[in-house]
Amino acid sequence: SRLQEEHRIVVSRFKKGQVIADAMCGIGPFAVPAAKKGCKVYANDLNPKSYEYLQLNVKKNRVENDVFCYNIDAREFIKRACNGSLSQSSSDETSGRNYPDHIVMNLPASALTFLDALQGAFTASAVNARPGKLPMVHCHCFTSKKDDKERRDDVIQRAETYLGGSLEPYEVNEVQVRNVRDVAPNKFMMCLHFRVPESIAYYSGKSNENKSNEKKRKAVDEDNVEPLKKCSKE
Repeated sequence: SRLQEEHRIVVSRFKKGQVIADAMCGIGPFAVPAAKKGCKVYANDLNPKSYEYLQLNVKKNRVENDVFCYNIDAREFIKRACNGSLSQSSSDETSGRNYPDHIVMNLPASALTFLDALQGAFTASAVNARPGKLPMVHCHCFTSKKDDKERRDDVIQRAETYLGGSLEPYEVNEVQVRNVRDVAPNKFMMCLHFRVPESIAYYSGKSNENKSNEKKRKAVDEDNVEPLKKCSKE
């Protein structure tokens, strides 16, 4: 199916040994294949039933040592992932390997609205402790725009509004918007990929621009393609 292919496409971007933070994981369609690939996965879902079946899925696929399950709010999960406070053992605290290389946000109806959790989420200690680059984000969403350029522009504009800053330069931040599937007439599922910009990751104050972005966020909420949902997936 299209969704199975989407799972494969996203997981293909992960490398063995990388750390994955799956903020809205459902029963683990990204988390379990990532673990089987040799990644260390922190998987979270707020829905208690999803969390229950996630644990069963992890056990059934024998990846209990590689998938660590959480049942908390996605925004809190993202912030904890970014500052390195998601850990399962004391070795995690010292190794720096609990800082994510990838953050997956697979709740298309509302995932974009959680991007504000990335703003200033990387602490000074995380800057020194985390190895390599800032993480890649893979965020699913909906748009009602008709052609590819309009869809790309719409998704990026909405993402930047919630992030409170720009994703430019797009090449440097590896920005890509993909068509995933047509959900209904005038409703298209997309996936936005980008590397968290330093200006957002280490942001430490509230400027006039960000106050303006709060107003824009409210406008985007009112105009959103789909009513916000906390637990369901398309």
